[in-house]
Amino acid sequence: MSGPPFAPACLISGEPARGAWDFGAGIVPLNHGSYGAVPRAVTELQGRMQARADRSAIGWFPHTPAWVAQARAGLAGFVGAAADEAVVAAFTRAIGPRTKLVVVDQITSPTARILPTARIADVAHAAGARVLVDGAHAPGLIGDAARVAGGDWWFGNLHKWPSAPRGSALLVTSAADRDELWPLIDSWHARLSYPERFDMQGTLDVTPYLASPMAIGWLEENYGWARARATMTANADAAADAVAEAVAPYLDGVGFVRLSVHLYTTAADIDAFNDRAVPLLVEWSREPGAGRPAPS
Repeated sequence: MSGPPFAPACLISGEPARGAWDFGAGIVPLNHGSYGAVPRAVTELQGRMQARADRSAIGWFPHTPAWVAQARAGLAGFVGAAADEAVVAAFTRAIGPRTKLVVVDQITSPTARILPTARIADVAHAAGARVLVDGAHAPGLIGDAARVAGGDWWFGNLHKWPSAPRGSALLVTSAADRDELWPLIDSWHARLSYPERFDMQGTLDVTPYLASPMAIGWLEENYGWARARATMTANADAAADAVAEAVAPYLDGVGFVRLSVHLYTTAADIDAFNDRAVPLLVEWSREPGAGRPAPS
């Protein structure tokens, strides 16, 4: 790889970050942004929780509301319950007197562009519209993501960059009518106010949520979130340069390749992508329709 060096991430212990995740032999993980990847320490904690629930359901489910409340308090600090003028102008033109709700990405999924959601929210609120910020990719990539978003409602996934178990996410709202939010499953806590009425929904497995504070704490203790953001950003830039260099001889026009770079990503992963995936992308781009091949 030429261009900026791809810096291998090591934990505070000095061990390579890659070793904290259990990937199958021969697997090159480059799509963390879609499905995430959970560190071994967090999956072990979740497994212990699930085993405890299986050993004694009556000793587990009645206590989950209190544990969920503890997890919610622990996660709140993580999300913190230069504006792009062209984007703001586009929303300003689109929002009119009939606009009731604006839904906007905090980080766009296909291009990883950070949108000026607080500025957009100001425009929408001035027009009498409310704003829902889709912060699916924001936790872990943007510090205090919920606080800086500026919407009436914000939600973000924890299974992506925070590497929490799948199924864990956060909803943060300052809306005056937030007490009108109800879970899809009515249960014993239905008479409680928001958010407590969400804390017990039948026999829903809440272990992903309960293990989420550990996932966030584990990375902070073993690497540091500010340092992690800087490392992932630098290595994503290095990976982008390497892939651009690999596809440049074949590219006629504009193309997009989405790569997700986490702490466990190595330069060897990017080299493997260039060696194996780039030739396939070039081959597919030359097929009629230039789209993804149909599944066989």
